[in-house]
Amino acid sequence: MLEWGIHNIFTITIDNASTNDAALEFVKRRTEVDDSIVRVRSAVKYVKSSPARFEKFKGCIEREQISFKGLLCLDVSTRWNSTFFMLEGAEKCQSAFQLMEEFDKNFKSALNEEKNEKEGLGPPTCVDWNRIRIFLKFLKLFYDATMRLSGSLYCTSNMYFQEVCGIQMHLQEYIDSDDFVLSSMVERMMMKYNKYWGDLENNDKVNLMMFVTVVLDPRTKLESLEYWFKDVLGDKKCEEMVKKLKSCLNKLYDHYNVGQSSSQVQHGSELLQGSSMKIEETESANFYFMNRFHKYLTSKGDMESKSEIDRYLMEDVEKANVNFDVLNWWKVNSTEFPILAKIA
Repeated sequence: MLEWGIHNIFTITIDNASTNDAALEFVKRRTEVDDSIVRVRSAVKYVKSSPARFEKFKGCIEREQISFKGLLCLDVSTRWNSTFFMLEGAEKCQSAFQLMEEFDKNFKSALNEEKNEKEGLGPPTCVDWNRIRIFLKFLKLFYDATMRLSGSLYCTSNMYFQEVCGIQMHLQEYIDSDDFVLSSMVERMMMKYNKYWGDLENNDKVNLMMFVTVVLDPRTKLESLEYWFKDVLGDKKCEEMVKKLKSCLNKLYDHYNVGQSSSQVQHGSELLQGSSMKIEETESANFYFMNRFHKYLTSKGDMESKSEIDRYLMEDVEKANVNFDVLNWWKVNSTEFPILAKIA
């Protein structure tokens, strides 16, 4: 149909071959949800097109005793969040729209009038409203995640991984649904969802910083990623990803450690100013002793000789708490993990 330039379908005539059933189900899946949204959009557009029509609609709301106090808004079709707001408000007023067909003689005829290729489908039916509720269920997942990650008064980078994983788990539950409309919608969503990760299978274009923020959340650390990598990629790929992630974290640590060491030397130099002791003598004696001492600790395998990363990862994860403040945790523990605290 695409090759023939067919974009709108009125009827399809077929023979009784069983293969046609699958073809028709595919066509239905691709067209039903879009048509339902168009019908609701047309209904909203009609009642908001004039004060007189909107007054009639408000009368229908009162007669149906609908308690919804929100605003009925028309969406911008290219912005999914505005479509979510429109459908959410319209769905709560479903019975009022149905009553409009009785109280406004022009309502049905106006919605049946084809002004362009995206109109003229008539008023929304009960089937349309059921599809809208399904559609809203999935849009709300993305809307809630967007709202949480858009916050400006709290830390959000450590939440990104959990939000996207949560969406994946929800979508995966419905991808094998018997509802053709639902399963096809989820299938298309999953195609876009997978782009957020890059190519995990081949470790290509993967944003490792997204995973570093998970490690630096004391409630999740590395264990949550190992659990997820195994579930999604399998044991072998999990080991590869963990190794790559640790390498990235070690490079970050080395980078910040250089800055930390420089600032400590600078601070020591300032303290020694005005003293008769020469800095060179202090470095040759004190630093020599400390280097020998740390080599001794390393040979013993003492905890103090381990890097902050090792000590941090060896500690138990913090318990999940809705009031947990990750930034405050790093502030309190910055004396124990000063370099990691700077990275965080």
